[in-house]
Amino acid sequence: MLEPDHPESVQTGFRAASNDGCQEDLAEFEILSRIDSIPLVEIFQARNRDSGQICFVKRVADGLDTEQRSIACALIQNEARVGRIVESGFLSNVLAWELGVDRPYSVTECRGAMLQDRLDSDTCSDDDAIWWTRQCLQGIRDLERQGLRHGDIRPQNIVIDHAGNASLTSFLFCDQLNSPGISQLLTARVEYMSPQRLRADEQPSTNDDIYSLGIVLFQMLSGQLPFGSVGPWRYLQSAVQSELNTETMINAGISPRASDVLCRMFSSTECPQANSCDDLIHELIGLELESMSNRYAA
Repeated sequence: MLEPDHPESVQTGFRAASNDGCQEDLAEFEILSRIDSIPLVEIFQARNRDSGQICFVKRVADGLDTEQRSIACALIQNEARVGRIVESGFLSNVLAWELGVDRPYSVTECRGAMLQDRLDSDTCSDDDAIWWTRQCLQGIRDLERQGLRHGDIRPQNIVIDHAGNASLTSFLFCDQLNSPGISQLLTARVEYMSPQRLRADEQPSTNDDIYSLGIVLFQMLSGQLPFGSVGPWRYLQSAVQSELNTETMINAGISPRASDVLCRMFSSTECPQANSCDDLIHELIGLELESMSNRYAA
């Protein structure tokens, strides 16, 4: 868990204020929809009544026991910490947080549509998938430079804006590197976790984020998860025991150039020195330039 060395309340353009099931501290927001559900924390898409800005609002769930509430508050503190110390064009801004109320909450900007919405209806082109993956890697790198890792990379936590750019959002599970944190106790989706994290045999690292992003890239290109639609326990067994290699990519219909990148991302937890964020970013930029050159030559 991140240390609570930030102010308990920050309101950047928001009055303490809510409706439609949100607590009174959030009355300034019109709740549009409940967009995600993770243990202990409720997540809504909302509109600020004054500015019209669309935001993600996360708050501690109601009816928790003392231990559950402590964990839920720690998750909100994690997001507040990112809002205080990290600035990046590849990460959604944490606009406000309130930790000193009965049900602590945070407010994060919503720059566009969640990647999951697109994947629900279609796969992505190689060019889009590589572009968005590179931008997400830059967000992972910006967190790493502050000694943090995201901890919950999946399509629901990647936003595509109207200009076609990707950014990471939702920092509830954002832990300090090489230190056991809240995400070691709790996580939202096992399908995007690295085998090392599933076995809990290593401290949190950026390489876990790279592996998770590799799962997202696989899903963007193939329209499916690497081990199919199976229950969490079966998926956990498959992820720990099976190897994601070039044959897996070919069988899923993924192109050779994207398969090479995927293999490196999936091996990042085994060979971190050879598959750092910077190395993968440079490789993806090379693929983007190659694609542009081919289009101009056609």
